[in-house]
Amino acid sequence: MGIWDHPDDPGATEPDASLARNGIARIVYPLTASRLDSQAPGWADQVQSLRTVLGAPHNPNLLPPQFVFATLQEIGGDVVQWHRGTRLAAAGTRLTSLDAAGTRQHLLCYHRTPESLAAGLTQADLARAANTLFPDAPVHLYEGAGTHTWEDPAIQETIEGVQYGAPRMADADAVRQLQSTIWHAEETNLYPTYLHDPAFGAVYSLVAHQADQVLGFLMGFLHAGPPGSPFPAAAATPGTLRLESLILGVHPDHRSRQIAFHLKRIQAAQTRALGIDLIQWVVDPLQYRNARLNLGRLGAVSGQFLRDYLPFRNALNQVHASRVRLVWPLHAPHVQQALQGTRHPSLDLHALPEAGVTNEGLDRVRLHLDRDWLAMEIPANWDRVQRTSVAQAQQWRDMTDEILGHYLGSEPGRYLFTHTGYRDAKVYLVAQRASPDVMARYTSSAITPRR
Repeated sequence: MGIWDHPDDPGATEPDASLARNGIARIVYPLTASRLDSQAPGWADQVQSLRTVLGAPHNPNLLPPQFVFATLQEIGGDVVQWHRGTRLAAAGTRLTSLDAAGTRQHLLCYHRTPESLAAGLTQADLARAANTLFPDAPVHLYEGAGTHTWEDPAIQETIEGVQYGAPRMADADAVRQLQSTIWHAEETNLYPTYLHDPAFGAVYSLVAHQADQVLGFLMGFLHAGPPGSPFPAAAATPGTLRLESLILGVHPDHRSRQIAFHLKRIQAAQTRALGIDLIQWVVDPLQYRNARLNLGRLGAVSGQFLRDYLPFRNALNQVHASRVRLVWPLHAPHVQQALQGTRHPSLDLHALPEAGVTNEGLDRVRLHLDRDWLAMEIPANWDRVQRTSVAQAQQWRDMTDEILGHYLGSEPGRYLFTHTGYRDAKVYLVAQRASPDVMARYTSSAITPRR
């Protein structure tokens, strides 16, 4: 127990006798921890209220709202709060992490309220309360607002003058600034610098730098949530660890240097070294350049549509942010070949006449096709569409939402995105019927995932 000066609080216990004997009129309060139920009415409002108390939108140590509202529960996390009586003492997020021996633990990244800081509430106090809330595994606490330092890690690879590896301390701020440069994001939507601290333990991050300039970065969170995709490769046993590859960015001036591919290749090797065989992430289906990397270079596959997934707008998301989920089974032979440099070719639709085309630009939408192959036309440059005409961008999003909602999935009669395609000057996402043969490429596992 600690001491908290709020005698009007109905959650108080009786005055501490030893303090009373010394003429100190203070009340002792029990510290309690609780998880917010994300299924309860008003959950989002509760979370926003906590974020406001902790200084949002101007606290750079808070995880961004798109992560808290769209990703946290999917990867098996929670919002946690601590109270003394009815007074909020601290709040934060619970994530899954691994300790130095590789044992799974609960990571609670917490932020104390100004009031609790003034009262001297300690991490040990918070840990005792949290241990009763999570008795199934060890609890590790990490203060987001603390002073975090770490030694510079060794460089893992150098390719054509670009060095790849875990972020140095000097890289952490540069990664945050690069997020702003690429996405023109507001401060509240940037990820905190402490996520790159090896002691954090729930995040696996990589950077590419040259002459002390960060050219690109990649960041993924351990995923211990229930299977979030109907696609069988992601339907692992609940609680089996995966990696949610959350954010990848390359400076616009360096996008022709294969930096994104090498970051993903190194991420794959790190992930398999953890005993994890599955990486997944969400992408905008209208970004053709990204599709070329994800489907063509990496061999990922998509079988899940997420309508209006992210709760923000910015320069690259002028309309509602629908997404598709990609699954990357690292054991699959075609993925192993891709990681060694074999490209998954973009298909010339002139050479694939049996493919049904779901749309002709913004016209002639076809929702009753029954072919082994489908092709959905998307903009060749989605960013340019958003810059020049928000109205047209909205048309593209609404139309492709309709097509994706109708066709994408792993159930009988549905389709999986497996390739990109082209026909003359037009570009496409290409899907195959979710037949047993197609599904088998992505479902057999060669190693036992870490539990």
